[in-house]
Amino acid sequence: MINHIWIIKSTGQNLFYKNFGTSFRFDEDLISGFFMALNNFAKESGKGAIDSLILKEAKFIYMNFGSIFVVLGCDRKDQIDAMKERLNIIGSLFINTYGDLENWDGEVRKFRSFSEILDAQLKPEYTPVTIPDQLSREELIIQEYKEVSTEFTCEIIKNEKSNINVFLSRSLEEHFIVNINFKEFPEKPKIKFPKELKKLLGKPDDALLTCSNWNPENPAKIVEILRELEHHLIKSTKKDTYSTQLIVDKNQPY
Repeated sequence: MINHIWIIKSTGQNLFYKNFGTSFRFDEDLISGFFMALNNFAKESGKGAIDSLILKEAKFIYMNFGSIFVVLGCDRKDQIDAMKERLNIIGSLFINTYGDLENWDGEVRKFRSFSEILDAQLKPEYTPVTIPDQLSREELIIQEYKEVSTEFTCEIIKNEKSNINVFLSRSLEEHFIVNINFKEFPEKPKIKFPKELKKLLGKPDDALLTCSNWNPENPAKIVEILRELEHHLIKSTKKDTYSTQLIVDKNQPY
């Protein structure tokens, strides 16, 4: 069963990532960099490009398509040959949709639409998450709230656990309060960024793949939205630090 898909440019940029509802949490750029390094190492060894990576409970299968290579994460029991057929379909779809990327402008948001193409193509591969009959909407919301409150500091608004303020930090000096209202879950939650965060990341639907790719029939967890947001905050801090270092270095005498 397909659990994860990464599409990585041959030069190392992470172009696209999709999680098919698993609970595993990945830093997309970190994992993409790892796959790229492993692939390069295999080539340098003189034994050819990497074909697959098998762990205790998971399996990762590679396939090269010239300007990109695709990595598919699946269950350890899945047959490599069957997964390679899927990989070939995915890679060919991407190339046919976006071209060979020879004149790519560096903008990765254009690849978000590929998620819908995959949903249509791989629909039989996974079972959509729906609200079980025995679980009421109220119980589901309480469950989502518990998961969020376990990982993040938050406060309930007007005694409604479906409407919460979540406290996030970018640094010791920068703190943000993000409001999430998910009373209509599994419909897409309403998210409000403070002005400072909007300036930094933009609107929620533009900044977060979890929101822009929201599917009520296979919804992400509310806590996953916050994980992605936290990931972007950490990345933005690293970029600022790097930019500051460049400015300082420029001013250093040689």
